[in-house]
Amino acid sequence: MIFAVTLVVLIALTFITFAFGAYTIFNHPNSYVVAKTTSANGGASLSIAASGFDNNSLRTVWIDPQFSSSNPFLLNESSGFNVTVIRTDSAGNINQNVSISSLQLQSIRSDGQNPHEVWIIGVSSSSGTFVNVTSDSKENYTASSMGSTDTTNFFWISIFGFASPFNATLGQLFIAVWTVYLLLFASALNGPFRSVIGSMKDTASKGLDGILSNSAMATFMVFPVAFWGSELLALLQQNAGIPTGSLPQADPLLQFVELSLAPLREEIGYRIIPIGIVAMVLLLSRNRIKDAILALWHPSRYLKKNDSVERYRRDKIIMYILIGASAVIFGAAHVLHGWDIGKLSQAAAVGVAFGVLYYRYGFAAAVLLHWQFDYVIGIYTGTSNGIILDVFSYYVLVTEVAAVASTIALIILLVRKLRGAAIFKAPTF
Repeated sequence: MIFAVTLVVLIALTFITFAFGAYTIFNHPNSYVVAKTTSANGGASLSIAASGFDNNSLRTVWIDPQFSSSNPFLLNESSGFNVTVIRTDSAGNINQNVSISSLQLQSIRSDGQNPHEVWIIGVSSSSGTFVNVTSDSKENYTASSMGSTDTTNFFWISIFGFASPFNATLGQLFIAVWTVYLLLFASALNGPFRSVIGSMKDTASKGLDGILSNSAMATFMVFPVAFWGSELLALLQQNAGIPTGSLPQADPLLQFVELSLAPLREEIGYRIIPIGIVAMVLLLSRNRIKDAILALWHPSRYLKKNDSVERYRRDKIIMYILIGASAVIFGAAHVLHGWDIGKLSQAAAVGVAFGVLYYRYGFAAAVLLHWQFDYVIGIYTGTSNGIILDVFSYYVLVTEVAAVASTIALIILLVRKLRGAAIFKAPTF
């Protein structure tokens, strides 16, 4: 029962991150360039807080610039509004107020661009109507900014990308995805076999079986083990000279929105497509059309419902082979997208956990486990707000306690499973 209460506390702390996520997107300035305007004597005062530039260098404040479609480092010198030139400090930061005249303000308002973009640009050379900009040139991203192609490219399946027909702001995109997670969270709390409350009641009499009857409880039992296990694996590989690496530096706001999208599209690409679709095909071959479609949501439930005991065992072997294969592809995809080779084994190991949860508990469980790795941790690493960091320290403490307890619980379950296997049974004559 104490273990179950620990998991409920972890669920509650994780649920709080929904509010923190909204705060990060809409109220907390966490982009490389934060620009705010206030009215001033018929014009405007532009307050700029920016970071990540070359130190002691001249940079241009440019509003609504247009770049070459073939080269993002070529800016049309006649586009937008070159407001002023400012110098970065010794740390590469900018904290300055810039005045915009009433004439400039009127021109900006009538240029047809909405929302307006404030860029801090370093010009390296000029060539005709275009200027070459430095690689540290950065844009002001807010919730009202239009999503970049990479971020709104939701139809990104496995290692293949497809153009998205949607044109949403980062705020709209985040709220849409945030709502999906809330629905998945509610689904996991309510099933698939018992609700969290029912699972808590069962724990008193059934022990671990009670915990495993609820999707959310099972997911939050696996998360701390998978998280700290992956961290330990990365540390061991690093000491053995196998680097995990990291992705190229990106704007914090764009990166957080990307981390919010990734669990959904990656679980579709790496779990539903290789595992769920095969389960669907197996049931379609038996003319179980409705259950075949529902198997995309929860493979084991609908395979078990329609299979004989012997056939279910054969299908389960197929499913676990697919879980392993999809995990390896998942790890390889991370390497292809910029991580070092050590990320292959780390992501593959976590991918096995995603796959097993998807097979046994359904899509909601797999997405929520993935969401905790990306979205939840991303909130704390992507912001320097003191309150959030204080909460993070408690969150880390609870995950450490839960990791130890969950590891012991999983070992107990494994021992029980092995004792039930034929090799542990007394021979009969």
